Amino acid sequence: MTTSFAHLHWEDGEIAVISIDNPPINALVSGVFADVLTIVQQLQISLPRAVVLTGSREAFAVGGEISETRRIHFEGRTDIPDGELDDAVARITDPVYVRELGEKYQRTFAALSALPCAVVAAVEGMARGGGLEFALACDYRVTADDAQLGSPEVTLGGGTIGGGLARMAALIGTSRAKKMYLGGQLITAQEALAIGLVDEVAPSGEAVDRALELARVFAAFAGPAQANMKAFIDRAGELSHEEAATIELDMWCESYSTSDSKTRLRDFFKNGRKQASTTP
Repeated sequence: MTTSFAHLHWEDGEIAVISIDNPPINALVSGVFADVLTIVQQLQISLPRAVVLTGSREAFAVGGEISETRRIHFEGRTDIPDGELDDAVARITDPVYVRELGEKYQRTFAALSALPCAVVAAVEGMARGGGLEFALACDYRVTADDAQLGSPEVTLGGGTIGGGLARMAALIGTSRAKKMYLGGQLITAQEALAIGLVDEVAPSGEAVDRALELARVFAAFAGPAQANMKAFIDRAGELSHEEAATIELDMWCESYSTSDSKTRLRDFFKNGRKQASTTP
């Protein structure tokens, strides 16, 4: 079943598909965050076996309020009064507004990241600023071969929000993350693959299909063990060797106490190991 919200569509099922739909560039305005949080809250109640997050062929997503302010009020104009510019800057940099917007980014991306199932991003077109941070909050990223990715916040004198600094550094290392964030340049899908920022590159227009193939692989083995391993991997860098070993042992013991494990083991003893329908 497909449910349409103001800024996105949600296909419910064993594999949930969330499609951002805020043309022309899928800007991450406040309404997008509200819609995503509503869906994620529903997914937490009725958990799918995997999730695919995508946008349009032209844009996965871009950071929103600043881009939308320029597009709606200033793009293509040459006769902009100083006072109008000053008013726009004042609105965008208002301390209360800036904090509230940052908290929306953090809540949304944290909620998506915390889902106890695999979340796959399918990136077509642009993933810029907050859009790239959105993809980084997923577990796996498939990118079209003509996509462009970047973190240009520094070009506006601003920082970034939503967990991307830490997630990107963990993925590609501190030096490469600094190059992305401190230089603000867009990179190609092939460059992103080479440095580990994305996991696969698909032909243009096929990123969603590939993401769904992968989601089916992850969905085949969804359950408590998979959820615990995802949560452990996400925090592994924060743990000492001793802490990691203790938690891993507890997870190991817990996994074999679940009905999911006992059902799968019974089936294995009877029928042998089942492979997923698609290889990752």
